[in-house]
Amino acid sequence: MNTYIFLIDDDPIQLRLGEFLIGKHQPLTKCTSFTNASVAIEYLSEFYLEIEYLPDLILLDLDMPQLSGWGFLHLFSRLKPYIKKDIAVVIISSSADHKAKTSLKRYNFVKGAFLKPLTADFVITLGNFQRLNVRTNDSKKRRFM
Repeated sequence: MNTYIFLIDDDPIQLRLGEFLIGKHQPLTKCTSFTNASVAIEYLSEFYLEIEYLPDLILLDLDMPQLSGWGFLHLFSRLKPYIKKDIAVVIISSSADHKAKTSLKRYNFVKGAFLKPLTADFVITLGNFQRLNVRTNDSKKRRFM
């Protein structure tokens, strides 16, 4: 089964890195990138009933202008009951804020939080994203949730 991932980050370099690593290490994975979380929420709102157009996993940056990752999580939590697909969210952040760790726990669809940048080791583990019991050496050091 092919996996479909959304990358949501305002940093085009992080998006390119993610696209490259996913393409190289998860060749059967489809990837769509968004530099604006509002556009991603609009997409999900439009296609919430059409499972084939929905991602399996969302990799989300928290610190973005316009609609932040926090704003996205709030809107997604309101939309999620209507979505006919189980979509997991993984936070990719540049800082390990322990307040964020506590706050993220209120969203049961958030399966983990990791520090940037994305690495090949992390991308290889995305095949297990629904369980997200990532236990590689690299991910242990970089996981903050």
